[in-house]
Amino acid sequence: MQPRPPDLEVRRPWHALPATEALAVVESDDDRGLTADEARSRLERHGPNALPAPELRSLVSVFLGQFKSPLIYLLFVAAGLALVMPFGLEEVVILGAVASLVLWVEELRKLVVRRRDRARTRGASP
Repeated sequence: MQPRPPDLEVRRPWHALPATEALAVVESDDDRGLTADEARSRLERHGPNALPAPELRSLVSVFLGQFKSPLIYLLFVAAGLALVMPFGLEEVVILGAVASLVLWVEELRKLVVRRRDRARTRGASP
């Protein structure tokens, strides 16, 4: 491999570089890519080309996280209005429980998808 030319130091974001310039900066070839030895060396030097796994949240933190949503505050306002209006307390409790449950289920679905995607990227089955 040839040393990196000094005039090709990255001064712009990677996505803004022309392909030939990006290849020169990473010392690669657009026809052959890296040799097996060079790929192995870079893997040892830099590690695998993978994003870090996102932090997985517990079910309790997912539930408590629902109280950060603006929608839940709208439900609290609606519950407050229901308390001062001639409705019973049962409606307020049901409204809050159903809304929390719906939001929690949506968060759980997102969590399942993230875990499945993470398992797939590791080559494991979900």
